[in-house]
Amino acid sequence: MMKNKDFWPYLALLVTIFLTSLAALFLNLGTSASLVVVNLRLPRLLAALIGGAAVGVSGLLLQAALRNVVADPGIIGVSASANFFALAFGILFPSFYLGKIIAAFVADDLTIVLLFYFSQKISPDRLILAGLGLNAAFSALEEVTGQNGMSLATSNWTSSLTLVFLAVPLLAAATILAPSLTYLKFSDSKLQSWGLEAGKLRLGLLAIAAFLAAAATASLGPVSFLGILAPQLARLLDSKGKNQLPLTLLAGSAILAAADTIGRLALGDLSATLLLAIVGGPVLIYLLIREGKA
Repeated sequence: MMKNKDFWPYLALLVTIFLTSLAALFLNLGTSASLVVVNLRLPRLLAALIGGAAVGVSGLLLQAALRNVVADPGIIGVSASANFFALAFGILFPSFYLGKIIAAFVADDLTIVLLFYFSQKISPDRLILAGLGLNAAFSALEEVTGQNGMSLATSNWTSSLTLVFLAVPLLAAATILAPSLTYLKFSDSKLQSWGLEAGKLRLGLLAIAAFLAAAATASLGPVSFLGILAPQLARLLDSKGKNQLPLTLLAGSAILAAADTIGRLALGDLSATLLLAIVGGPVLIYLLIREGKA
């Protein structure tokens, strides 16, 4: 049974999501208010809530599997590879929307295989550097195409409902595997002494993290730093680490929806991605400094 003190973080995040949703849907409505809410704002809000949860949980799984608190799908190449492959497929076959989703999933699978291979060969810090290299390479390839990918601003009912269809089962699978996150705090040798296969466990978490990132990226484009911010907020709210995954899920939804709403209503339509980068950059630097001292 959940204790009262364990309930308050959930309540705080749920209230934040509720108030943000009201603001996102109903503030600054002009003419044809009902059409704006139903056709524009509601699918955008749904994409932010589900996509934020997907990216946040993806970051948490990556951090557990790679044993590095600064692992983030938008930083280590996972989202960038998915975005480039989806964008390239969209250029070649613009009318085949499902193909973009498949291309994003294939790209993330390849990137995760590379990261998993590197994780067996190099230290976690160098693995992050390898991921940054992959991110830079795929971001440069995207620039070569001269095209812009998906974003929250381009969300519609097709992209939002596709994201729901893909992400919700993956989030459920992540919830089932949530207890394994605790095991990965221990060394591989310790896990083997308990009869657990650390490699398979890590690969399973990486696969779900990749699929979540691919689903979100194909619908929203790459969202950097959210995979760091959501797990960090969950850790602040739950220092004992008992409820990391559900709190990260809610934190991801709250952060992305709030960033999109604040950027649209108060900052001259500033994109959520840029706003998260402004906040997430200093957080990343702080974590790197803290990990260096540890």
